[in-house]
Amino acid sequence: MKSFIAICLFSLAALSSAHVTFTVYSGQPGSYLSTALRVPHGCNGSATNAISLSIPDNVYSIKPQVVANWNLTIQYRDLTTPVTIEGQQINQTVSNITWDNGLLPNDEFQEFGLQIALPDSGYNGTDKLWFPVLQTCVNGSTFWGGIANTSSWDQYTGHPAPTIELTNASASTSSGQATASGVQSSATSVSTSMVWTMLFLVISSFVLLA
Repeated sequence: MKSFIAICLFSLAALSSAHVTFTVYSGQPGSYLSTALRVPHGCNGSATNAISLSIPDNVYSIKPQVVANWNLTIQYRDLTTPVTIEGQQINQTVSNITWDNGLLPNDEFQEFGLQIALPDSGYNGTDKLWFPVLQTCVNGSTFWGGIANTSSWDQYTGHPAPTIELTNASASTSSGQATASGVQSSATSVSTSMVWTMLFLVISSFVLLA
C-alpha cells in the first residue's frame, strides 16, 4: 500500500513538470500536419491566461484553430523573397499566433489546434522544427524556448520549445496527408485534480486499514 502511495506521489510530481508539447509531433516534409499545442498546467500553480506561439522562419503556411472563450490574434512578417504556396505567390507569412483573454486553471489542460504545411527541412538543416512558446499566467509566466545545440538550451533548462520532427512517410501516404505517427502519451492530458482525488482515496483507505 505504501509503495502504491509513493507511485501516486511520483505521478503527481511528473504531471506538474510536464512540458508544453504538440499532440502530434512528426510528419512528412511537404505535407500538411493537423496537430495541437497542449498546455498541461499553469505557472507554478497559477492559471494560464495567454499562449503565444512563435513560428519558425521556414514555415510559410500555418492556420490556428479558434478556441472557445479565448481571443485569437495572428501576427505577420514580410518575406525578403516571395515564395509560392499552393500555386500562389506570397509576400508575407505568419510570425506569431496568440490565444489570450482566456483562463486555464492549473489543474486542467487545454489544446490549441493548428494546421501546418511542413517544410522540406528543419532548423539549420536538421529534421526538427522548434516553436518557442510564451505561457503567460495570472501570476508569472514561463517561456518554453530551449532549442537543442543553441545557447537557449542552457538558458531555458527544463523548458524546451515544442518540436515537430520531419520524418519519411510510407509509400501509401499521400502528399497532402499528415503522418500522425507521433501521438503524445495520454498521461500528460490527465487532470491534476484527478491525481489528487486518487491520492486522497488511497491514503484514506490506508488510514482506515491501519
